[in-house]
Amino acid sequence: MHSLIAVAHRVCPALSSNAACFPDKESMVRACSASMFRALRGLPCKVVAIMDSCPPAWEDFLRESFAPNAAEGSELVFERHDRAGNRATFARQIEVLREEALSADPPRYVFFSEDDYLYRPDAFRAMMAALDLPGAYFATPLDHPDRYGGAAAEPRASEIRCAGGVHWRRVGTTCLTFMCAPRTLLRTARALGVYCSGKEDAAAWLGITKEGMFSPRAMLRSLRAAAGRALRGPEKAGYRDFLPLYAWLTLGLRPLFVRRRSLWSPMPTLAVHCCANSLPPMADAILSGIR
Repeated sequence: MHSLIAVAHRVCPALSSNAACFPDKESMVRACSASMFRALRGLPCKVVAIMDSCPPAWEDFLRESFAPNAAEGSELVFERHDRAGNRATFARQIEVLREEALSADPPRYVFFSEDDYLYRPDAFRAMMAALDLPGAYFATPLDHPDRYGGAAAEPRASEIRCAGGVHWRRVGTTCLTFMCAPRTLLRTARALGVYCSGKEDAAAWLGITKEGMFSPRAMLRSLRAAAGRALRGPEKAGYRDFLPLYAWLTLGLRPLFVRRRSLWSPMPTLAVHCCANSLPPMADAILSGIR
């Protein structure tokens, strides 16, 4: 049966130092993966679980939570890797989903998934609706907290659209959990892949979305933030305080040769990233409805 969505799901047993919501990685992976499978209920899909040094028993509980939610013809397959690491498994996600995109019967959507997101039941349908909007190329399920103020806030007034019963805001960056069409992935795989060579995910995204990259006001703000960081010391601020400048410094001239493509973020969030510095607004209320 034709898959509507192809998912590359990265799983590893290491618990991040800034993890939130769960006391250990196994309980996090159990809950987050189960919520993703519930959100996929009724949608024909192929899920490739990229297991990086995971205990064999983890495959069993993934199968157990996938089976009751799987639409007819859906498939869950496993790839086992040994200490590949974050960047290498993201590179493998790109390869897996490119193979699906180039297949004789490609899915309509591809989804990059990390193992520390809790999803609302309507998350996938809402993201698909967002991508059906004219000119929409990428959709993330996360409403990032830094959209609401501080040095990393969006550098311009936001464009808002409605789709799937959700308000969507055009943004410049996200993490590495997102959805797009297969043809979009084929055209941006190299730009996304700069993360695999040691660049930060935010820089990779700005090389695609171009948000603030050609704005004199945003660049001036970046220069002021960079100067302030130099005066205060590197421990006082991170690269996100001067993102457009950072992107130019790390990507060089690449953004000049990549077509601009839009990225959309939901309001309120469709998922909770279980990371202390990424908890979205209304996280507690949303968590109570997901768990």
